[in-house]
Amino acid sequence: MYRHLTVLLAALILGAAMFASTAAAGPWHPGENYLVTEDDAGRFLEKAFDHAYCNGIPRFGARGSFPDQEFVMFDCSIDFRDQLCETRQKAIKGRLPGNFRMQLIRVKSCI
Repeated sequence: MYRHLTVLLAALILGAAMFASTAAAGPWHPGENYLVTEDDAGRFLEKAFDHAYCNGIPRFGARGSFPDQEFVMFDCSIDFRDQLCETRQKAIKGRLPGNFRMQLIRVKSCI
């Protein structure tokens, strides 16, 4: 009897701790701006393109310090099928917490 009660109490404490850590992080709203590193932005774009290199734009939101600085907006060079394009991309929260996607804001030039 006491063993069952102890297990139940431990489960409740563990559940409360997990809930508190999630609540402290704040609610996740897909489609909002998201701060990511330059490397993460480049890796995300390389899933669809041959090569991508992104530079963060501090005036649109930046957090942290080098080398782990995070940005919302990026100027990216994308290489795709022997064509090099300069684009501006924005990091957006994805459907699941921790996931993001890149939204194309504009294509500056393609060579």
